[in-house]
Amino acid sequence: QSVTWQWIMGRLCLLEKMLDQFPGEFSLETNHAHTNFNRLMMIIDFSFQNLTSSHTNVSRLAKKVFTLAARNTAVDNTTFNQVWQLLGALDSTLEMRMRKNITAAVEQMNCGGEPRSTSSSCTSSSSFRSPQEQDRSAFLESFLNECSNQHTEYVLGKSVNLRKKSWR
Repeated sequence: QSVTWQWIMGRLCLLEKMLDQFPGEFSLETNHAHTNFNRLMMIIDFSFQNLTSSHTNVSRLAKKVFTLAARNTAVDNTTFNQVWQLLGALDSTLEMRMRKNITAAVEQMNCGGEPRSTSSSCTSSSSFRSPQEQDRSAFLESFLNECSNQHTEYVLGKSVNLRKKSWR
């Protein structure tokens, strides 16, 4: 089923904002790591499928979202290696560019370039979650499930079938 580039772009814009503004909701270092892992994998899957979009802005934003999500997997070697191997399905130029972007993002995160990330993960790691945090988590789950594989093919764990989306 085909979707418009505007639909994809809108989802990617929202995902970028959520990754930036709610880093604790996507951290693998919290008490909710399993839920956050599922969220990250859905984002990685969705953005990976749009890395090679024929629409320049879609592919540019997909690269940014993929990098932001992949950066969060660096705390778990198994997950990070899975994401790293996923890049092997791309053409060599894009693969090298994405590896470089992810490496730079991980280094920036490890060097303290993201001060918001540590404070947000502290609040999310508490065992008590406010009703507002629970509502936000429910919204995230709903949104990511809608985005994830409704209009695209599943990538992680299966053979990759990259196809370009049309402009219409």
